[in-house]
Parts: sequence; structure tokens; C-alpha cells
Amino acid sequence: METLKSAKNKFIDDFFKKHNHLPSDKILNDFRIGYRKFYFKNYEKNKRTRKRINLTLTQKEFNLLDFFSRRYNNKKSTIAKEIILKYLRNEKFLNDDIEDKLQETIIQLRKIGNNINQLTKLSHQYPIGSATHTRCFEQALNYLATIEKKIINSIVKKK
Repeated sequence: METLKSAKNKFIDDFFKKHNHLPSDKILNDFRIGYRKFYFKNYEKNKRTRKRINLTLTQKEFNLLDFFSRRYNNKKSTIAKEIILKYLRNEKFLNDDIEDKLQETIIQLRKIGNNINQLTKLSHQYPIGSATHTRCFEQALNYLATIEKKIINSIVKKK
């Protein structure tokens, strides 16, 4: 539903097109009063169409919801509603900060994957058991450990 200001501007434009002059203050005041009645009547009608549900949570679930509400600086009911609706629509419930961290993690994974491929290629150039082969294998294991740490730090780590 449009605001009083936009409805008033539209009314003035329509009035001017019909009568070739601006409406008087009395006409504008009558329009404002009539629009307020219309607005509140429709507001009450829309308000009645909204449905309320009650949700029972364990203390642990409530603490989790409380954590998210503080994290996103919103009311618990609003956060719960957003999570439920996004889940039902198969949408993500992530803020921009988490999205950025996920993108950064994906880029790091690709870089580390390239390094592991290079080390594997290098290790195949030397016979198994040689010092170079062993060192390449150890570097690959170190890269895998780095992957694990980066994932834990960027996704699991709380704000």
C-alpha cells in the first residue's frame, strides 16, 4: 500500500489534469482525512490475515536462537521467521560477511589444490623413497593441514 505522501502527490497530479489548477487546502485536507480512513481500514484487514504460531524450544535451542538474534542484531521472532522461510524456499541464510569468508575459502582451496598438483607432478619425477619425493609428500600433507585450518577458521569460527 502506498504512503500518504505518494497518494497525495498522485491525487494532486490527477486533480490538476482534470481541472487545470491545483486543489485548495480544504480539498487536500479532505483527501488526507479520507486516505487515513482508507489506510487504517486496509491496515486492520491485512493485520487480521496474518497468522500467529507458538514455538517451543529447549534451553539449548533457545540459546542458539538468542545467539543468532544478537549476531544479526534482530529480534528472536524475526530471525526465527527468516530462518524458517528461507529453509522452506531452499534459500541460504547467510549474511554478506559469511558469504565473503566462503568465497575466500574457495579461492584458498583452489590455490592449495594447484600447489598439491604441482608437488605431485614434481614427486613423480623422482624415484620413490628419495629425499625429494619424501619432502614433496610431506609438503602435500602440510598443505592438506593448511586446508583444514583455513576451513575451520573461516567457517566454524564464531564472530
